[in-house]
Amino acid sequence: MDTRHFEPEVARIDWMGKTWRFANVSINDALLNKTVYDYEFEHVFHDRENPARSAGGYISQFAKELVAQITDPEQREESEYVALLICTCTHEGCGSFVVRMEETDEHVLWFDFHNPAQEKERYHEFGSFTFDKKQFWSAVERLGSHDI
Repeated sequence: MDTRHFEPEVARIDWMGKTWRFANVSINDALLNKTVYDYEFEHVFHDRENPARSAGGYISQFAKELVAQITDPEQREESEYVALLICTCTHEGCGSFVVRMEETDEHVLWFDFHNPAQEKERYHEFGSFTFDKKQFWSAVERLGSHDI
């Protein structure tokens, strides 16, 4: 099983008198935002004449929300998906990029990636990710320990 390295970090942005804290997720040192953009450009939108509109306009999920979606049993029971990226408008559910998450004794599995506003089939080639369970939860704990 090819396990990947999960590494989220908090990005703080001061704007309009408020500090926004986003969770920039890297997997095997590749920023998820970039990985998804590249995939959508190639497999989902295909707008070669207007590359600026070729892929989803995502930003990283709010750090506090990502930690809650991953760790809170009520939220995990309420929705089978975790929103990893959100639309630039920041409204919940608008153009988000989501994943299903399951755990085994040794691994955390991410699969069924998609944007709910698009046809699910367009994301089947995105694949799945397997993380070492201890490394994954340690990274989530570090993310949650920030002042978010």
